[in-house]
Amino acid sequence: MNYIDTFHFLNPHLFLHKARSSICCKSVYHTERHPPIILRNREELIANVTRLFGLSEHLFEKTHIITYPNHVVKAVRKDITGALNVIHVNILWGYGYYHFFTEVLPSVLEINQPHPIYCKASSFAIPIFRWFDVPNDVLFQKIPSVNVKIIYEQPYIECGTPSPQKIDLIRSIVCKKLTFTRTKGILIYRRETYRRILNHDAVLDMLKRVYNHLEWVSFDLCSISDTAVLFSQAAMIVGPHGAGLTNMVFSDSGIDIIEFMPLKHPNLCYWHLSELLRNKYRMIPCETIANNFEIDIVTVESLLRTYH
Repeated sequence: MNYIDTFHFLNPHLFLHKARSSICCKSVYHTERHPPIILRNREELIANVTRLFGLSEHLFEKTHIITYPNHVVKAVRKDITGALNVIHVNILWGYGYYHFFTEVLPSVLEINQPHPIYCKASSFAIPIFRWFDVPNDVLFQKIPSVNVKIIYEQPYIECGTPSPQKIDLIRSIVCKKLTFTRTKGILIYRRETYRRILNHDAVLDMLKRVYNHLEWVSFDLCSISDTAVLFSQAAMIVGPHGAGLTNMVFSDSGIDIIEFMPLKHPNLCYWHLSELLRNKYRMIPCETIANNFEIDIVTVESLLRTYH
């Protein structure tokens, strides 16, 4: 299973991305996407994004149409005498929380077969599958080379830029299992030793001042079930660029998202996910110290009050 060149597939007709792939698909559909709202350091952020990913600056200028291939499920026949039918989602970045949620999980939901799932090892894979009512056996290994009759897979993966079709698969289950209340503001605490907010408590106090109509909580590690319930109560999610922002999939559509973005090494995947969920996204690019954030409270508070 190969990753599709999303630079080619997102907006090939408007040339908003550099076409670097000869892959094509006759069955496509279109959706609208709004440019990210960048609260400061706009020109430098855009320059860094275009340098790192080859994206056109037009991406940031106006609402545009993006084109996706319709999904297909492929059944690859291997050994006709084999006894095993398996699901192949052992993809390149599948050990990461964001990629698991936006690439592995929707592929399994779409394949919708009762066979063993082969995927990258992680502590969250089985709990997430179970929360989404996937009862299959899960094997953290490569598919065996013998005794396999049929491999079920999706022939392409949109790395970092999942389609509305995939997110809608996830949301169809989320919306049945959760009740959205929009009562809380959530500040994500990142435990990793990079891209964490070093003055997390001061940022939380600042958010309580600016958005004092919300009950503010700090999100740390917890079970998938508890995570889903907490984020179902979100009216606003604030966090550093990182996997915790993926949990917006458990929140109501149309909420506020504020992302602290590393200025030198930006990545737009959470803006993209936020767009698919029809959220109100704002980005605050920040210089980092040893890859971590030391938020300038006075400046950021002023920005947030201005763009309240």
